[in-house]
Amino acid sequence: PVTGVEAGALPLCPAPEQALGRHVSELLGTAIYERFLPVAEQLFRGESVRWEGWVDYPKQGRRYMQEHLLPYAPGGGAVRAVMAFGREFTELKQREASFRLLFDSNPVPMIVCGQDDERILSVHDAAVVHYGHTRPAFEKLTIRRLQATESALQWAGHPSTPEPAGRTGERV
Repeated sequence: PVTGVEAGALPLCPAPEQALGRHVSELLGTAIYERFLPVAEQLFRGESVRWEGWVDYPKQGRRYMQEHLLPYAPGGGAVRAVMAFGREFTELKQREASFRLLFDSNPVPMIVCGQDDERILSVHDAAVVHYGHTRPAFEKLTIRRLQATESALQWAGHPSTPEPAGRTGERV
């Protein structure tokens, strides 16, 4: 699950590469420190920074992080600390990758469409081959237009049912 927002202040020493009395590479590891240098320059100019991506921590391993870093400069003077607000999305990103692999490698033609506007959002290779449309052509269609001969959407189910009905292995 997604962890809650973690926040903290990182007090800086007189040198930008120092934090908590130690070199930042000791705290974060050399690879992260080298990625952090351009960010540190922005922070010391008084700019806030937002970023997200995969980080390989020395102890915790590979994590997907989303962070917002804010410089703290009391009275408009020199930056004295960095306020860091972050969230970890590692498990969510791993689940997304798992579902993406299941979707992309499935031999049964699959189409993802918007529930409200029925616009086709994504198709995989088996659907392209099965229906004979290119991906750009699919993007211009709705699921109803693809099923022009059907009067009701087979996958939609009855409006009072909590889960949509679906069919597998049939051309929809």
